[in-house]
Amino acid sequence: ALLGARWRLPRSPRLALVEAVAERVAEAAIIGAIAWMALPTEPRVAGAAILALGGSYLVAYVRVRAAGLEFGVSDVPWFRPVFWLAVAGGLLAGWPEVALWGAAALSAVALAVELAELSARREPG
Repeated sequence: ALLGARWRLPRSPRLALVEAVAERVAEAAIIGAIAWMALPTEPRVAGAAILALGGSYLVAYVRVRAAGLEFGVSDVPWFRPVFWLAVAGGLLAGWPEVALWGAAALSAVALAVELAELSARREPG
């Protein structure tokens, strides 16, 4: 719902902040719960969940930091839907470890795309 509102009102910085915070809270709740439940019996799944969560947070941090420094960065539009489809698909198929490692890899790719875009810009604006 927040993503739809953001597309309708793209210039609202308050809405963008609320949407970003809501995304981080939802990610922490879902991926963190997976890591918490997997930790005692499946530490590799818990590690994959923590890496996927950390990578996703890093992508969001780079985007927010670049916007705060007034670098015009574009959002990687495919990242969020593909990230959540990978996690949900892997959990439904019974392959949580594969799904979470895939989500961690998606985070790394999205981070590389954002950093490449930022490195091409020498000045804010």
